[in-house]
Amino acid sequence: MRDRRAQLFVVAATLVVSCIGILLVANLNPVDHKCAWQFPSILSCLLSARETLSAGLIGAGGAIFAGWLAYSAAIEASDRALSEARSAKHGALAQQVAALSEDIDRLKLAKAYLETFASNFPSATPGSSGFAQSLRQCHAKALDFVSSSAIRAPFGYGTQISTVMTRIETLGERIEELLLRNPVINVEVTWEAEVREMIEGIRSIAAQIGADIPVHEKRLVRLADERSATAEGT
Repeated sequence: MRDRRAQLFVVAATLVVSCIGILLVANLNPVDHKCAWQFPSILSCLLSARETLSAGLIGAGGAIFAGWLAYSAAIEASDRALSEARSAKHGALAQQVAALSEDIDRLKLAKAYLETFASNFPSATPGSSGFAQSLRQCHAKALDFVSSSAIRAPFGYGTQISTVMTRIETLGERIEELLLRNPVINVEVTWEAEVREMIEGIRSIAAQIGADIPVHEKRLVRLADERSATAEGT
């Protein structure tokens, strides 16, 4: 607004000076009455002696000034709209950066949760065993609970984690219930393969999350850079 007022003064002053300059030039060698070169009476003399020229200059100056007002108003409105658009884009990008950053943190928490739980079981090497017994130990220590933070993992991982961990917890409860009724059941023979498959699935999900995290982190950097760029342009 201050810049526009300054421009308004400059344009108005330029038009006034231009009009006076043209009238003064016309007084150098007029075809009729010549005004005496004495200030400020020469100004009134020029206006009265050069009525047609003065009227034309004033009309032209007014038209130019009105045109400039319309142009400057349009430019100011355009600049305001551009600034508002940049501000809105910056706000949207800021929200995206915050949301993606939170999603990445949730992915890391989910990955750590799965890896911590899977570390209670033998490695998935050929011939390895003890998966069913490890599940019994985890169940006895309540380590097979479904983490509320892990199931909130984004990009569909939360649903996968909820499904597999619920199955693990349910299986642990079923094993203990059946052993109470029939203690001679061979745990390893009955449930080893099933538990092993579940743990391999858990480790697979953790590996997928680990591979996805760097991809989302790169996207986060791009969004943050774009957000900074829009901030500099506002």
